[in-house]
This record gives sequence, structure tokens and C-alpha cells, in this order.
Amino acid sequence: MPGNSWTIRLIAFCAFLGFLLSNSLCAQRLKSLENEYARIYETSKHFAVTVSVSAVPTARSTYFPPSRSGGYETAIGSGFIYDSLGHIVTSSSVTEQGNLFKVTFSDGSSRYAELVGIDLENNVAVLEVRQPPYAAPGFADSDSLLPGHWIGLVGNSFGIFPSFAYGIAAGRNHDGDILVTADLSPGCAGGIVVNSDARVVGMIVYKLTEPVLLGDLRFSEPNSSRKKTLVLPDSEIELPVGGYSLIVPSNKIVEAAEGIITGRVDHGAFLGIIPDDLDVDWAKRVFNINYGVYISEVQEDSPADRAGIREGDILLEYGWHKITGSRQLRKIILNSQPEDEVDIKILRAGKIRKLTARLGYAYQAAGRSGNQGGYVAPSRRQDDSASGGNNSNEDTIR
Repeated sequence: MPGNSWTIRLIAFCAFLGFLLSNSLCAQRLKSLENEYARIYETSKHFAVTVSVSAVPTARSTYFPPSRSGGYETAIGSGFIYDSLGHIVTSSSVTEQGNLFKVTFSDGSSRYAELVGIDLENNVAVLEVRQPPYAAPGFADSDSLLPGHWIGLVGNSFGIFPSFAYGIAAGRNHDGDILVTADLSPGCAGGIVVNSDARVVGMIVYKLTEPVLLGDLRFSEPNSSRKKTLVLPDSEIELPVGGYSLIVPSNKIVEAAEGIITGRVDHGAFLGIIPDDLDVDWAKRVFNINYGVYISEVQEDSPADRAGIREGDILLEYGWHKITGSRQLRKIILNSQPEDEVDIKILRAGKIRKLTARLGYAYQAAGRSGNQGGYVAPSRRQDDSASGGNNSNEDTIR
């Protein structure tokens, strides 16, 4: 009927018009979202820096070979401006690659930086430069960052700086570090993580997932009964999954950075040993013990050294704690109080001995005097002059 025909045409026209309006609204929303991302990037990129790390021979350490280009550059990482005094925050995994640091800002200008200190427990390192060209960012309360919240990341990606990525917060681990859905590239460690207000909510620590190398896979030879089949090697390999990365939350960054800059260590004691996990089967067979850690090094003139602990000892008990692993011991020492006297039980030459150590302050591990330095010792690759001429030893010394 004619009336029905006009009704169908009208409905079709309205549907077509609605389709056009819907597409127009979607395009506007997409454009608005793009502009918002661009705004966050343009704001955040001025806070970000590239950290170039070189390992330069010192008076005692000449084992750093130059690169093929003739220089000594060993690593490229990321970081960000922490305050107006020129302090730069980056990941400890970046600074431990060498002893000479150059910071490049988003305008292309560069400054050589001094290493102020390292907090290995929180993966935070602080550098210092003169007159940064940009102001410091604001910091958000990272406790308010919940799974599902948006985050943006700015850093050096494959040498492209400043580069931008985004994702969402996915959860937290037992140490309070935040899992994010962002597939990062080499060079991003130490990069700044911001929220939708372009305020700092964290720092990139490392990527959790890596692709499998094709060399890890092999195929069996075909036989008469079956086709060629894929064989996995005995060693464990990691199959590719979605991109996930771990970030240090801003609240932890601020606490660690302030402790490094001021030298006021609110927590963290220092014993002066490098503990290694014990081969329990060997210890059970030789000494009839199934716990403890092996002391691979004792820092000279440290609380451990003064207490009589020696390299090769097996540390069995620390205070009332039975020690079962190096990670456990490091955490216990970190949570101890400086100046406390701790009873320590060791095994040496098959005999158990009881010693007492008076703990020091964690920043003393850096071999510095006064209220300087961070919680733990600088890397063994750090210049001698940065530690007052003393042997800084391993970067994991506790």
C-alpha cells in the first residue's frame, strides 16, 4: 500500500541519518581521545630523560673493553626529572651498567650526571645534573591507582626518544609494585609512568614477557610412520604472551629518592656481606644441615667484618630467624634497625660459632662518610672516587 511504502522509506531514511550521526559522534569521540593522549604526551615528555651509561676504566678496574666504535658506552636507559635541584630518578638496573652517566632531555640538550646513590631494594637510583631545562612533574598517590586505571609511559624506545606507550594497571605483586599491560621496548627501563592528569604514578622497572627465540625450537627428523614434529628442548623457554611490565609505584619512588638524597634512612640496616643460596644437597651430605646461606664476600671494615664473619662461612641464624635463603636474609637485614646488636650463628670448618654484630646504617654500604649516599652499595663498576676511595664491592652487598 502507498502508506506503507512511505513509512518504510521514512524508517530507512531515519536509520540512514542515525547511522551518519552515529559515525560522526564516534569520529568526534575518537578525535577527542587522540587529542587527550597527545596532550598527556606533550606534557609528560618534558619530564622524561634518556640516560646513557658508559663503563670507563678506573685506577683499579681496567676490564671494561671499548665498544667497536671506540667508545665505552654500555647501556641506554630512561629516567625523569625528580625535583628543581637537578635530581634525576632512574632504575638501578640502568646505573649499575657503568660509572659515567650522561642525561639527555627532550629538547636535545645533555648534561653529565653524578650518581648520588642507589636503592637496590626498590630499584631506584638518583643522579644529579646542573640546571635541568624543565620543571619537575607532580606526583600522584600511587595507592589510588587501581586495576583498570589508564596509564601512559614515556621513555627511550629503541633509541627513539621521547617515545610514548599506554596501557592499564592490572594488579600488584607482594612487594607493592604494579603490573601494567604495556609492551615495552629496550631502553625504557627507568621511564616515567603517568596517569590521565600527567602526574607521576610510577617508574618502569622491566618487561615481564619476552618472545621465544627461534633457535630455542627444533624439529625432529621425519620417519616412515609420522610427519616431522616440533620438539621443545629440555631447558625451560618462555612462550610469547601479551605484553606485561612491572613499575615501581610513585609512593615508593619518593620514599627511596628522599632517603638517597638526604641520607636520612628511615629503615634499612647494613651488615656487609654478600650471601648466596646454599646447595642444600651438598650441605646435607657434608655438614648434615639443610638450611643457611653461603657467605661469598665480606666487606672490609663492615659490621660483619668486625664481628668476625669470614668469606666461606655458612650463616645459619640471624637473631631468632633460621635462614633458608639469601633473599630472606636481605629482607631481614633491610628491616632491622641500625645500631642494633644481633646474635649470628655461623658454621665454619664444620664447627658452629656464635657471633654478635652491631649493625650499621645502610647508606654506609656505599663507603661514604656523613649523611650521603643511598641505602646500599653502588655498583662494583662505579668510579672509585664516588665511594671515597674505598672498595665499594658488589652492588648486592648487605
